[in-house]
Amino acid sequence: MPPFFLALTFNEATIEELGGHGLRIADAIEVFEGSPKFFPNRGKRRRIRRRLRPRWRMVGKNNRGELLTVVVEGPDEDRIGHIVTGWRSSTADYTRYHRPGGRRNRP
Repeated sequence: MPPFFLALTFNEATIEELGGHGLRIADAIEVFEGSPKFFPNRGKRRRIRRRLRPRWRMVGKNNRGELLTVVVEGPDEDRIGHIVTGWRSSTADYTRYHRPGGRRNRP
């Protein structure tokens, strides 16, 4: 089950990464504040073995109605996640978002 995130953080590298995909940090925050679904990101087992925080795919709509995928790392002990990257959702993510399943960001 995905973690419950209270807030998301970002840094300059995140802003550049999102910009490279044609997104703004506001887009990622809008997805988070909407009703996104969370799915495990691939490579989770490898990240755990290396003692890194797991990553989750947060899929949801921004205020313009675009379906976006945002990769979030964490959460930490305060239930705060860190935005890693994001892009306009692929057909596979679109299908996963509209299919029953996935988890909402609720306790």
